[in-house]
Amino acid sequence: MHEKYGPVYRVWMGDFYTIVINDIELIKKIFIQHSDIFINHPDTPTNRHYSNNYNGLIFTRDMDKWTTRRRILVSSLQKIKMKNVYSQLDVFVNQLLGSMKQHSDLDGGDQTIFYPRVHIQQFTMNIILQMIMNKKVQVEQEEGLKNFYDMINLAFIDLGNSKLSDWVYILQPFLSVYYKVKTDSLVPNVIKNQFLRKEYDEHLNSFSDEYKENPRDFIDVLINQLQESDQQEKAQVCLNICLDLIFAGVETVSGVLDWSFVYLVNNPMIQQIAYKELVDVVGKDRNVKLSDRNSTPYLNAFIKEVCRIRVVGPLGVPRTCSEDIKIDGYLFPKDAQIIPNLYGIALNSNYWENPLEFDPSRFLKQQNNGFNIFSWGPRNCPGQQLANDELYLAIGNIIKSFEVSSIDGNPIDDTGVFALSLYPKPFPVNLKSR
Repeated sequence: MHEKYGPVYRVWMGDFYTIVINDIELIKKIFIQHSDIFINHPDTPTNRHYSNNYNGLIFTRDMDKWTTRRRILVSSLQKIKMKNVYSQLDVFVNQLLGSMKQHSDLDGGDQTIFYPRVHIQQFTMNIILQMIMNKKVQVEQEEGLKNFYDMINLAFIDLGNSKLSDWVYILQPFLSVYYKVKTDSLVPNVIKNQFLRKEYDEHLNSFSDEYKENPRDFIDVLINQLQESDQQEKAQVCLNICLDLIFAGVETVSGVLDWSFVYLVNNPMIQQIAYKELVDVVGKDRNVKLSDRNSTPYLNAFIKEVCRIRVVGPLGVPRTCSEDIKIDGYLFPKDAQIIPNLYGIALNSNYWENPLEFDPSRFLKQQNNGFNIFSWGPRNCPGQQLANDELYLAIGNIIKSFEVSSIDGNPIDDTGVFALSLYPKPFPVNLKSR
């Protein structure tokens, strides 16, 4: 599209006048230098529904509330991730490796087919729930948690299904009525009312002064920070922010890990180069640690290349323009929807040499052009450091512990499926313990 229409082009999505941007510098100007004008997301029935009428964080349209909640989240992440999450990251990595070993040829046993996705999602879900409520997911052991896990997957599917009634004004009331009538059975409300609400109530009932200075998890932080709110408002804000964190924290990391398996299988020589680097740096007797990162440039480049060639959030999160503004000669009218075409940028020969080739070495020799799957400016992803650490530990230890290969000698289909995110079709792999 960039070659045909240039760095900026305009389309109509139903009744929404939409500007698609294929220029990374222009996107950064919009999201950083003019963030106050492009701070909001489109107002659609689906966005209202999943945010409980914008009563959370990701889609909140009240900037005073958003600023306060963002501040709480960022400060809380620094405190909670150090206490709860980072102390458990190695445990979660070992659980993932343990699941993989059960499907490998360890000790000369029979090799069984391994489907990465369910184990990857459990790994990422564990990290988020550890941060939010100090709880782990054991899909095979606890039926209530399994239902919760299945609901999250249904939510991703629903959010990824573009609905005509979101984009055509005359149809929006019908979708809004549907959400209102079916509210008790719809995914976000089931998640909040049947799982998150139980955790919130338990935290509220057991909350004491000691948890103000030494919170057990993120729910404790929210309970303390929202003390001035009435009980109903406090509960709704807390539940919606927690739901936002689950949606944001699981999908991106899971997607990158999923694609990593694809490109490890399809590029055995690249897999071997990364493995040799890890053995040279780490040895064979311990796991990869975050402290190894500066000594593993090829692994770092591999992760960046996976993020580039298959952008998990291909069109970012759309924004809206609050007033007429001209930037770099382009007019952005009030109420226009802005879509950052990260997928197009990632495959644009103006930014990358041979962009369709999977080549981690490009990040060893090419200066960073500012490409970032976590967005830019005030509304970027506040958890990107944690996400990058998850990716480094998981991918590094998978490569060090297993040789990953195709079950039939053929490459895995890497065309991907477009929805809320770009993810590969379900696939199995063979694992050989190193």
